[in-house]
Amino acid sequence: MPDPNSSPKPPLGHYLGTVLDGVWHRRYRKDGFLARGLGRFWCQDGELHFRRFLTRKPIVIPLRAVSRVSLTAWHAGRWSGTRRVIVLVWQRDGMELHSGFVLTRSRRDIPAVVARIEAEIAAAKGPSV
Repeated sequence: MPDPNSSPKPPLGHYLGTVLDGVWHRRYRKDGFLARGLGRFWCQDGELHFRRFLTRKPIVIPLRAVSRVSLTAWHAGRWSGTRRVIVLVWQRDGMELHSGFVLTRSRRDIPAVVARIEAEIAAAKGPSV
């Protein structure tokens, strides 16, 4: 995925929020994860970055901490319509966090986006023993 400082611009997406233990009403509030919004996403140095429009600092998810990627129709109390929400399940400070993103407008493109994210996760975790 492209670096935000290079051309072309990183792809557009929508951050739907991060919840604790997969419970839709238990929102994670630290480090800018509370606010939802449209923005741009990219992977860099083993991390997924998502910078919402009108903010300076992106939210950052260390890909080494991601245990699984799943697809769902809704996340954190938001329904995605015909698109699918890509949910990254990850650990921070002993908590299981579920961060939801809509990263493509086309359902046909979802498998390719998920495959790119899973490849970035595998690269961040290094070779399996």
